[in-house]
Amino acid sequence: MLTSLRQHQHNGHRSPHKPLLMLLALGHLAITGSSRVAWSVAEQALAGLIAEFGEPSKTGRAQSAAYPFTRMRADGVWVLDADVPMDLVRPLVEGNVTGSLPSPLEAALLANPAVVMKVARMLVTSNFPDTIAPDVLEAVGLDPHAVLSLNPPVISG
Repeated sequence: MLTSLRQHQHNGHRSPHKPLLMLLALGHLAITGSSRVAWSVAEQALAGLIAEFGEPSKTGRAQSAAYPFTRMRADGVWVLDADVPMDLVRPLVEGNVTGSLPSPLEAALLANPAVVMKVARMLVTSNFPDTIAPDVLEAVGLDPHAVLSLNPPVISG
């Protein structure tokens, strides 16, 4: 669920916007014990991550961050504390909106921090080249060595 986010594709490339937001939330969770990210933080941090690690875009920084911040709700792994239309920046700003993982999911991750690292590893290795994966992890507040030195998680089907 956390590692199979629906992603926009353009010219055969998947957009890393949602994985970057999920990694940012996991970084917040690991550091603060909460995945809650205020739009005022996400607008700057996520926009910076997208600019550095995403595909070049003609869209403004705030708009680029608003896409995953509002759209990841459809994946069932992100909730906002206010009802905001998809992609709109103004309601995010005016409402001081925050986003987070759903409470039951956050509680489950907090109960087993090793899972946070495994999910982060799966997200970063499946969405970014090995050459920049450590930089992505560091940028979201996760220890690259701790995340990337884990044994690959076994997925049973």
